[in-house]
Amino acid sequence: MELAFIIGVFGAWAVIALLKGADWLGGSGKGYKESDRDFLNRVARENSERARKQLEEIRKAKRW
Repeated sequence: MELAFIIGVFGAWAVIALLKGADWLGGSGKGYKESDRDFLNRVARENSERARKQLEEIRKAKRW
């Protein structure tokens, strides 16, 4: 019984280690840290797109 518990604990640990290793080897991008410049550029693009959509909605509303 104790042997089964020990094997189970080590098995669970091995599965977790394999999953973490596959994630690390796969390069899923979770470790990517966005630089300040990238962040500001992304936010600027999002704001520009949002403003463009709002302007289109305003123009459509004025046509009615």
